[in-house]
Amino acid sequence: MSIATVNPVQREKGVAALVLVVDDQVSNIQTVGALLSQSGYDVMPATSGDQALQRAKLRRPDLMLLDMLMPGMDGFEVCQRWRSDPDLAAIPIIFLTAAIDRDFLVRAFDSGAVDYVTKPFVSEELLARVRTHIELKRARDHLKRYATECTELTQIVAHDLKNPLSSIQFSAMLMRRDPPPTPERMQRLVSIVLSSSSEALSFVQQYLGRWADGELQRHQNVEAFEFLTIVEEALNEFLPVAEIKGMRLIFERADAPEVNLLSVRADRMASRHILNNLISNAIKYGAGS
Repeated sequence: MSIATVNPVQREKGVAALVLVVDDQVSNIQTVGALLSQSGYDVMPATSGDQALQRAKLRRPDLMLLDMLMPGMDGFEVCQRWRSDPDLAAIPIIFLTAAIDRDFLVRAFDSGAVDYVTKPFVSEELLARVRTHIELKRARDHLKRYATECTELTQIVAHDLKNPLSSIQFSAMLMRRDPPPTPERMQRLVSIVLSSSSEALSFVQQYLGRWADGELQRHQNVEAFEFLTIVEEALNEFLPVAEIKGMRLIFERADAPEVNLLSVRADRMASRHILNNLISNAIKYGAGS
């Protein structure tokens, strides 16, 4: 396999993966750096352990190639300090070493290295190991982001379903009051139950659709609508909740037509969720009679 056939691992935005090469011999850095650069990687050199740790803080690499035996802070100490830093701990370390003594290699892995390449190294072997460990790191990072997004989305779904379900619950409580509500009042409560359940069902259907498409994050559906219309809808939905809390929600339109017909372009459902949360918090933390 020639060096030219090796495809570099790319960052998410199309920038070549960054490899930190640490060796007290400049000639070794130049040799390894030239090989990596020719294969499409970005290289960050360091001639000491202290310099490596400082540069990694400023520009976080995707992988570190670390000389095992260096004066001052040797590779073992660099590796241990690297692993004790939360910002660097997940970045893989490959030792470059001329030592093949078993005790040295065991100590290297105990210090936190994921692999090693012996000097003098074979170019294809070094590139293959670099690529493999960068890809493994990126796979772990992807899974971590995916798990975080799933957790955040679950919290969003639970929070956004709480408001329409609360409206349904409090509407049902008002229906069961003694004496029972008037027919007109009953009809209005039924309308609130139907609109709130439709809102909850619509949200669930959109959520499931995005999940099926592998889209975990929110996507905006921008459209034009009259803003005061959704304000009135949101207030009507919370009327039963406010009544149970001993509060009144009053909606008054302005006399100016340009205000009543105020048109905006936004995600209608997202805007409703924002209004619902504002009204819900106002009722929750407000002082009822």
